[in-house]
Amino acid sequence: MKISYVIGDITETVKRDKPRCIGHCVNNQGGWGSGFVLSLDKKWPHIGDWYRYWAWGKDFKPFFKEDDTGYGMKEGMTGEFELGQVQWVKADENTTVFNIVGQHRTGIREIAGIRIPPVDYRSLREGFARIKEFYLKSVKQDNAFDLDLVRLGCGLAGGKWSEIEKILDEVFGDTLMDITVYDFEPGGN
Repeated sequence: MKISYVIGDITETVKRDKPRCIGHCVNNQGGWGSGFVLSLDKKWPHIGDWYRYWAWGKDFKPFFKEDDTGYGMKEGMTGEFELGQVQWVKADENTTVFNIVGQHRTGIREIAGIRIPPVDYRSLREGFARIKEFYLKSVKQDNAFDLDLVRLGCGLAGGKWSEIEKILDEVFGDTLMDITVYDFEPGGN
């Protein structure tokens, strides 16, 4: 595994020899409307629709229709909507987005002067392990992908990037995966 850091917009098209996957952290409440997902909504609004459909089931009526290109089509998920699970949605011809349920609730709580962020490192580890499983299958099929991330779990979820880097190394350290972390500005979150 190799991690690189770049400044730029993760939703911009990047030409690569391999398929591109974008991973980000979502909450287990079905909430989609602030933080990084706003960038996804601008570029690929159907990704949020599929997340809400996964979270809310029949109570959510998607706003999109699948077209003959296949964009807007949910590719799959690793299980029911709960912490540690991953949903993947085809964003465009070369990009798939992984919705990793790695945040318990929304908002940082304070109890007795102690800040309790909603990021759930165990669930992120489990989600990354599920992505690794997907990656290992893609390697066997000679279709390995790169993984692009924002500093997931560190913005609204209140996590520490140093902890998430450790998890990335633990999970992907024995692979040949290239991971690129995008910041909008130097230093990021």
